[in-house]
Amino acid sequence: MQNQSEEIQARRKRAKVRLTLRALVVLYLLYLTKGIVEAAVQKTSTLPLWVTGLVSAVFLLASAAFGAYAWREYKQSLAVSASDWKTEGSEKGETENPGNTERK
Repeated sequence: MQNQSEEIQARRKRAKVRLTLRALVVLYLLYLTKGIVEAAVQKTSTLPLWVTGLVSAVFLLASAAFGAYAWREYKQSLAVSASDWKTEGSEKGETENPGNTERK
């Protein structure tokens, strides 16, 4: 029983670490987009304006899509951990809500 609780905590920790790393990827994509746009604005880029706009749009869409993916995966990991918690509680004969401390 204790091992299962530790395993749930370990899963939550891994989910948070994965979310953090994925958030860093999103931030890096946004940073690259910012650099591309700044180079176009300062006229230091040799790319035509339409290419700069296209690349910037692709990077923005990629960062938004990856951010949504990262959030969905994080929520799914937490849902799996919550269902494990409910399974552990039902094996002990407890209620479905472990935070519920009301006496009936």
